[in-house]
Amino acid sequence: MGVSMSLTASKTMIVGGGGCIGIATLEHLLLRDNGKVDIRCGVRNVNKFRKYMIDVPAVPMDMADKEQMVEALRGCERVFIVVPSSKDRTKLAMNALEAAKEAKVQFILLLSVTISTSNTIFGRQFRPLEEKVMTIGIPYTIIRLPMFFENLLVHGQSVAEDDRIYDPRAPMEQFSGVAVSDVGKCASEILRDPTRHANKTYKLVSKSFSMIDLSQSLSLMLHKKIKVKETTWRQFREISMEQNVPEWQIEGTIEWLKYDPNVWITGDDQEAIKTITGDNPVTVSQFVAQHATTFGWKQPRIAPRDNDDERDDPIMQSRLIYAN
Repeated sequence: MGVSMSLTASKTMIVGGGGCIGIATLEHLLLRDNGKVDIRCGVRNVNKFRKYMIDVPAVPMDMADKEQMVEALRGCERVFIVVPSSKDRTKLAMNALEAAKEAKVQFILLLSVTISTSNTIFGRQFRPLEEKVMTIGIPYTIIRLPMFFENLLVHGQSVAEDDRIYDPRAPMEQFSGVAVSDVGKCASEILRDPTRHANKTYKLVSKSFSMIDLSQSLSLMLHKKIKVKETTWRQFREISMEQNVPEWQIEGTIEWLKYDPNVWITGDDQEAIKTITGDNPVTVSQFVAQHATTFGWKQPRIAPRDNDDERDDPIMQSRLIYAN
């Protein structure tokens, strides 16, 4: 089955496009093609979605309703299935895959996770989806994702108030992550030229880092010492429960965080983002700098030079001070 080369002439649907990955993909598509793309989003809440992306057509879509999805996908050539964060996500995404086949979609981009082949909660959720898309008879690409860098923002308050990072992992342990923006960029490039990526699986990871690396990046940026305090997994569970995270997701996350990264990440994987986009992935240091204020960094302001202050260098026209 052929896949059209021109995105502007190809109707593309992002199923589950209202989340961070869907919106990041849309932003890159619209920026890359100056808005001249035939793309729309299938979302549960159209009004909420339009607050973020008013210029992108949105259609109501419930992934539990396969027939509704079939009708919405008719005429689409390319589909990006953003698997939802739901205990029933295997069934929901399977509905989307079957609907895509019935609607005669010509290309499927499927979101997965880096531990999809492991015997873990998340592995058991995503492995059947990968097996299904590989045998459905439609050209596909699978993008396997690690933990998002955005999860590091949870340390913002403790860093700003206590100069500490609290985490249950060994401080020197190396692990991988990715910025949502890089995922969106990769997804948009794959949707623009699916023939280049047909029937491939990519792990989208940035350069690996540890909690010590994170603390050093924060220390450099904030001009103060940020230390790592290793906590217990019990404390991790308790904090997650206080934040109303579902129990299955807590246990799945713990399995993921404990999983040996050397089993599922290689040097070649760290080149995938650059292979797809031509750009180096965002590193943890760059991500921290992009979100500096979350960690307590204060915007510098310029104060006029006081001509009566003999301590000022006479060459200086102004001096930099930090807002309190």
